[in-house]
Amino acid sequence: MTKLTCLGRLYEKFMISAVREEVSKVIGLTDEQLATIESVGRFAEFDEVFFARFSGFSSEVEYYKQSSAKNYMQNISVPALAIYSADDPFVPARAYEKLDNNKNPNLCFQRTNPGGHNGFHDRLCPAMSWQDRAMADFFDARC
Repeated sequence: MTKLTCLGRLYEKFMISAVREEVSKVIGLTDEQLATIESVGRFAEFDEVFFARFSGFSSEVEYYKQSSAKNYMQNISVPALAIYSADDPFVPARAYEKLDNNKNPNLCFQRTNPGGHNGFHDRLCPAMSWQDRAMADFFDARC
């Protein structure tokens, strides 16, 4: 399991609470199932007791292994840009850097620092994030 940064732990606590609430609203869970998801405090635990089980996987390890995008990246047949950050509190940059060796010519990896976890927002231009501009530039150059 990835060791989270302090910011990552705060985000995890917030997100687990929000996901619990949404899951409780959307899916008719038994009282026992609700009690189980209320008891978890980490993403991996939530994935184990909820996402993996409800998706037909035997464990969160199997869920992660079979659901990982890396299983499908070699089949991407159109230009694709993967933007990741050196300071992502959840997914370490080394996970993407291992994928960067992928031999698929349609894939391009771009590392940022900072960026966080899906945090490619731009205070100077809130209407269009840095990520939006990077993707537009990428596709303008490739297509």
